[in-house]
Parts: sequence; C-alpha cells; structure tokens
Amino acid sequence: MLTPAATAVPEAPMRIYAALSDTAEPSRAADAAAFLRTQLDAAAAQPPCLPVRYDELAGWIAHHAQTATDAYHRYQVVREFGAPRRHFATLAQARQFLREAAPARLADGASLYGVVERWDDVDFQPMIASYLEQLGNGVPDRNRYLLYRDLLASGAGSASADAGAGGLSVGLPLASYRSAALELSLAHNGDDFLPELIGYNLARQQPSAELLVARHELTELGLHADAFAGAGVAAGSGPSALLSLRGVMARVGDPAAFYRRVADGFRLHAQAAHLPLPSAGDAAAPLPAESSAAAPAGAPAGRPAAAAANAATAATAARQAGSQPAPVLPPDTVANRAPGRSAQAVPAPLPVPDGPADAGGPKHQGSQLATADAPRRVRAERPVIRHHFPADEHAWESIGCELRLLEARLASSDSKEEAMATLSRLLAPALQHTPAGLMAARIYTQLFNL
Repeated sequence: MLTPAATAVPEAPMRIYAALSDTAEPSRAADAAAFLRTQLDAAAAQPPCLPVRYDELAGWIAHHAQTATDAYHRYQVVREFGAPRRHFATLAQARQFLREAAPARLADGASLYGVVERWDDVDFQPMIASYLEQLGNGVPDRNRYLLYRDLLASGAGSASADAGAGGLSVGLPLASYRSAALELSLAHNGDDFLPELIGYNLARQQPSAELLVARHELTELGLHADAFAGAGVAAGSGPSALLSLRGVMARVGDPAAFYRRVADGFRLHAQAAHLPLPSAGDAAAPLPAESSAAAPAGAPAGRPAAAAANAATAATAARQAGSQPAPVLPPDTVANRAPGRSAQAVPAPLPVPDGPADAGGPKHQGSQLATADAPRRVRAERPVIRHHFPADEHAWESIGCELRLLEARLASSDSKEEAMATLSRLLAPALQHTPAGLMAARIYTQLFNL
C-alpha cells in the first residue's frame, strides 16, 4: 500500500494508474484517496478558476464555451487561408502523440463511474448517462476504451499499446499518467469526493478548442479521430455535470461549502489533468507519402500568415455581429438525460459536507451524500430476468461461462436494486471493456432507461 508520502512523489500517478486500471478491488481506494488529497492540496495553491458565487456559474460557463468556440473558428479560418497544421506536421508525429496520450485517453471519463450506484437518484442520472455513452452502452464498436485500444493496435503507437491495459511504458509523459490516475481515483472514491468529482467533470465537459483542433488534424491525416476524442467530448460532452450540480445544490445543507469543494475539483482538472499537445514545428520534415496531407485540399497556397490572422479576426468579429456563419462544430451526441426518464419527487435535503478539519485531521472529508435519504425506491415484485435456474446448492458450479454466470446471478436477483448493484460492479473502469462488462453495460442501460 502506498504511504501518504509516496503519493506525493512524481511516480505516484504511474503506480495509481497501474493499480486501478488492472483491478476493481475496493482495497485500492485508500491509496487513491491519499493521492487525491495530495493533488487537491497542490491545486489549492493555484488561483481559483470558477466564479466565487454559484449564481454566476451558468453565465461564466457560457462565456468560456463561446471563447473556445471562437478560438476554433479562428483556427478554421487560418487553415482555409493556407496555414499549416498547428499540432501534427506529419503522420509519425501524430502517432507518437497518440502513444504518449494513451493512459489519459483510455481513462477519460472514468471518474463518472463514481456515481453509477446512484442510478435511482434523479439528480445523478445525467452524469450516469454520460458514463454509459463513454462505454458505448455496451456496444464494442462504440466503447471509447476499445476504440482507442484498436487505434493503438492499428499502428498509431502500437509500440506501447500495453500502456492502456494496465502496463507501464517507458518514456511516456507523467502528465498522461496523472490525468488517468485522477480519473480512476475519483471513480473509486465517488462518495467521499462527490463535490470534487462533479467539479472535475464540470471542467472536463467544457468545449475544448485544443481537442477540436486535434480532431480536425487527426482526421486530415487519416486517423480515427473519434477514438482520440468523440465529437461530443471535444465540443463539450453534454452539460451532465452542470445538470447534476443544479439538482444537488438544492439539497445540500450548506450550498456554499459544497460549491467551494466543487470549485476545488474544477481547479484540480485545470491544473493536473491538462495533456499538452505537440507543436507541428517540432516534427521532422514530412515523408513524401505524408507531404500531400500537409495542407487541406483546395486551400490557397502561399498566403502570408499575417493575412490569415487578420482574416480570422475579421471573420470572428463579423460572426459576432451576425453576418458570418458559426463555426462548424462536431455535434454534441451525449444526451443530457437518459431517454424516457422523468423527474422524480424532490428528495430530502442532504446534510452539509464536512469542511476542512482541525490541524492534524484530514482536510478533504466525505460529503455524506452516500448516507442521505435517497428518493423512494420501488422494489420489484419479481426477478428482473425471469429464467429458472436449479435451486441446488451446487448448481452455480456447473456454470463455466462468465456471461452465463452473470445471467444466472441476475436471474436470481430479488429486486431491481440487487440486479443494478451486480451490474454496477462490472461497469468499473478496469472491467467495463471486458465481455462481462460490455454485457453488463447493455443490461444496465436497458434497466436504467425503464
């Protein structure tokens, strides 16, 4: 087990990532919690990111989303005027980056697993729907983890494809492991760090000009950009964290204290989860086979950079004045809430989260939301999957297939709550891409949408 001091060393993110991406054992959560506290302490020394007042948050988010949109629009304009790619001059450089980014991209969105067991709480359903979308709702061809792993195996960084399966590869930047370790640590400590988890995803789900640009350039180079960042992720993966925050803020006993911890989580993402993109100028000269992809088809050649920049500025001003079309953004494909779900009765107020403790005590305490009164559950009268299995005490031993065993366990469930608990364990980041995890995601999605 890692000691508190060990979680502060540079190699700690690599150890946390290796441990949590290989197993879903709860025993690993204590190490991850210590790592989270260390990272939150470091982020607390940085200037705040969110506005101090919660009632200013929506306007602040809208402003920064527009800023990201404008930045991507300026990029589109200068590319149309013949500017070279910003990050990837060659296919080899893009593949090298995808290799280095493997831990971070494979764990992207994993923190949302921290709320999966709150499926019957209407306020957390938007975040759960976002997590299910990350899992492809159990469809392998839509599972983000499997898409990126296939991208690595196809040659885009195949030298370290094992880094995404719990292995550690020499030479990868620590920033990639730090982002992955944060996601996985929050995933396994969702109850104790619930405000920080919401704030972290609030930051992660903001539109990102960098991700939009990277997607654009990876597509030009013929790589599977959706495996790097889905269209909805790059353009702002749905406001699920904001929707959940609005519901929870109406329930907590001390909204101001809860919001301060949300701001800590937002700052944590801003300070520790940023994965820098390379500069195209750092790449070697493109190979002959790659040089034809250096500029977009039909782009004017030889246009001075200053002219392109002036055109971008003018185009942005014209668009803001209403005379220029908006930039072409990938569609946001993540639903705000699971389809078919309606608002439930307003749950009972939640207790105020613990604030910083006295000297010598833990600074980041649990939010106590796990023990608060949840919306009333309706217990199913019959098993979820009605299929008869022998009642003999040795009958389970005769089931050799993992998927048949899962089916048997679900069939023996006495209620929807019991079935969802069984499925939730298989949705853990270390298991969600396995055959049993994919099957669990499909069944969980069906029950979640009932």
